[in-house]
Amino acid sequence: EDILDNPKSFVLQTALNDFYVSYELNGYLKNPIKMGAIYSELHQNLQDCFNDNNIEILSPHYRVEKIINDSTMTNEYRKDKFNT
Repeated sequence: EDILDNPKSFVLQTALNDFYVSYELNGYLKNPIKMGAIYSELHQNLQDCFNDNNIEILSPHYRVEKIINDSTMTNEYRKDKFNT
């Protein structure tokens, strides 16, 4: 709700790294003083959207966790969302 519809938001692909692609999401804010809170809400919404669609966001930091468990998502989240 704090991101303007016009000018339109856009995504740039900023790098092709060894194990992942880097993207940059750009948008124009109604109230730039709230940028920190807006970033936090945006990141949480992105993570929830990926989790809701059973898509894991992985990085080398999760490698050990992934080997030990089937998923990096918590069991509580999976039970709530996927009834497993």
